[in-house]
Amino acid sequence: MFKRVARLAFFLIVSTPFQQLGAQVHAWYSSESAKGPRAWLQGPQEIPNRLSPRPAISFRARGETTGAVVRVDPTITYQPIEGIGSSLEESTVYNLMRMSPAARTRALRALVDPEVGIGMNLMRICLGTSDFTARQFYTYDDLPPGEKDPGLKRFSIQKDIDYQIIRLLREALAINKGLRLIASPWSPPGWMKNSGAIIGGSFLSEYTDVYARYLRMAVQAYSEQGVPVYALTLQNEPLYVPPDYPGCRMTAEQQRDLAPAVRRELDAHGLETRILIYDHNFDRAVEYATVILRDARARQAVYGTAFHSYAGRPGAMTELHEAHPDKAVWFTERSYWGANGMAEVAQLFRNWSGTYTGWVTMLDSELKPEQWTGTPGPTWLVQNAKDPDEVWFTADYYLVGQLSKFVKAGALRIDSSSSADNPSIQHVGFLNPGNEIVLVTINRSDRPQEVTVVAAEKQFQDTLPPKTVATYTWKATP
Repeated sequence: MFKRVARLAFFLIVSTPFQQLGAQVHAWYSSESAKGPRAWLQGPQEIPNRLSPRPAISFRARGETTGAVVRVDPTITYQPIEGIGSSLEESTVYNLMRMSPAARTRALRALVDPEVGIGMNLMRICLGTSDFTARQFYTYDDLPPGEKDPGLKRFSIQKDIDYQIIRLLREALAINKGLRLIASPWSPPGWMKNSGAIIGGSFLSEYTDVYARYLRMAVQAYSEQGVPVYALTLQNEPLYVPPDYPGCRMTAEQQRDLAPAVRRELDAHGLETRILIYDHNFDRAVEYATVILRDARARQAVYGTAFHSYAGRPGAMTELHEAHPDKAVWFTERSYWGANGMAEVAQLFRNWSGTYTGWVTMLDSELKPEQWTGTPGPTWLVQNAKDPDEVWFTADYYLVGQLSKFVKAGALRIDSSSSADNPSIQHVGFLNPGNEIVLVTINRSDRPQEVTVVAAEKQFQDTLPPKTVATYTWKATP
């Protein structure tokens, strides 16, 4: 009974047909759950709103305003949005592949289907293993201690095939043909490092050209399997060396030399995969990326810079954008929680990020499998450890859906502003292809908040429930 109720609730809420856009404003709400994140390990919890459609709201002429005032101007545009999603790292793949085919399809559709799911269109994958895996750590060219393979004669992605990673990615791509994948290695093969192992150590610059071929071969092998890689980061978290899972220190100077070598390899084999540098925290980003982007060869090879948010503030993305406005800014790792978390996500976009990707989509109710040094929190999807076909959706799945279901690839962030006298209300606006405005508004407080949205010579009003994210959509005036 518990399983049936959880599945039925998801189907009825997310599959509700959306009304046709017209002169009116259409709205949807998602709210936090009353209990804390750990409660989700016990099973589905009550949530006040789950992508719940609201009655249409009528515009009226501009006049008296109440509550927080949010002004939207679609004539002022900023960065393009390239994707919103999470990760299909091996822990998530492992749990999905434990499910029956029908149950797995339902879970994948809940994630990436733009109609019956929340339409995530950007997923991060791992080249080799990360700390979130059920497997023994590996790369694509692991050798006994002391052996080397500069010719990459023993390179193989066979483990990704054997562990059904490729199969799972194909299934996701079949559901959403617009799905984009961003790939990140956690470590080069150990023989390319001063540690001689995939755990610990630093990259050896003498292998720059070899590693460039290795990365190209990985992208090419995935493409040959029917899994195109949209973007590639050169190294996950290059300034951190984990003590007990794959990692690698890689200096900015090393990425400066590696980026053009990878670009040459990709171009020589007809691969259009974009190259992103850094892929680490806000706090060291500008210093690191500047070393690379001030070099002419590297600058030409690099599409943009990838960020995580475990240290520093998102203003670093704006600082880097202002210094290099022709280079993309992407946010590639961290899952946020609750209304406060969604306010942080809004700030990522307001600081020029063209993407948002969470990290680790589905662990089970015992937080397995993983080999991280800490204890992870519940993921957006939680699998029953005793019954793999039973999956429940946390409040945060619906909260991020307030963005991913409505903001399309190719949208532009637009200007939205408000007075600073009500910090409980945060917001970010977008203009979708097709001239549709999407305004995501977040009430971080524990009480209802009145909001007046002003657009050109008209306005509408709404009252947001506590700890709730609202998405409003309407057609922009031609």
